[in-house]
Amino acid sequence: MSIFISIASYRDPELIPTISSLINNADNPELLRIVVFEQNGSEDVSVYGIHKQVQVITTHYSNAKGPTWARSIIQKEYNNEEYYLQIDSHMRVIKHWDTILKYILELVPKPAVLTQYPPEYKLEDGSFDTNIIRSGLYIQGFGTIDGFTRIQSDIIDPINKRHFPYTSKGWSACFSFSKGLIIKDAPYEPYEHLFFGEELDITLRLFTRGYYFFSPHISVIFTLFKRIHRRTYWQDMLYNGREIERKKQEQISRKLLWTNIMKNINMGNIRTIKDYMEFADIEDWGHLKKCAKSFRRNTKRVLNR
Repeated sequence: MSIFISIASYRDPELIPTISSLINNADNPELLRIVVFEQNGSEDVSVYGIHKQVQVITTHYSNAKGPTWARSIIQKEYNNEEYYLQIDSHMRVIKHWDTILKYILELVPKPAVLTQYPPEYKLEDGSFDTNIIRSGLYIQGFGTIDGFTRIQSDIIDPINKRHFPYTSKGWSACFSFSKGLIIKDAPYEPYEHLFFGEELDITLRLFTRGYYFFSPHISVIFTLFKRIHRRTYWQDMLYNGREIERKKQEQISRKLLWTNIMKNINMGNIRTIKDYMEFADIEDWGHLKKCAKSFRRNTKRVLNR
């Protein structure tokens, strides 16, 4: 039961430890197929040739067009693997992670995707605390410029931990585990320089196709939300004088995505966008219902994401 793993990386020195963590902590590393889109410069460390199960797509970082575009390119390499894991390039996993994620996925209704804003690991030594559990995702608010949803999750109070996955009201691009069919049901569109909007797009496309969203009740994977250890493509765009170009293309991508949403393009026919608004406690677009905060009970606020 093979796993196709998508990792979009931008000049990230944590990529090699991430890949090592995946391979070294898997029960069945021979079943992993890791595809990395590496956007580096000559001064950055490449993962090319690091392991026989790692396929590297590479381009110079000056050609980068954002995470949505990058992930759409990776998905073209999918070859009917049974499972699909999408993560960021700065992650750590626990021992037996592959077996555990497959097990958790079997606990929930089908079709389903496990997704979460994971807890963080320590950059200095890669350590993490498996006692920290984060809740299911919820809608925190809406972007003032783009109108896209902003999602969040909180830390579960230890006395309220449970033994079954938490319901999630959104989908996260930094961690998604499901059957490989998800790539055929909701493949990435190559929106250029689009960041916010990526998660809403996939959320709606999966929800309207009948997917259920759950966050693991066991901390299986850990991430870094801080960016102090790496360059970002926003910084480089600004440094290279391409910020105006980036913003212009971002506006085009936003408009195209909103058109697709409003015209029901790329959506399924099992549920509607109105159904999603009801599920996610959205009163009307841009405003949450008063009951929305009830989803966050028994949690502690997370301040850095």
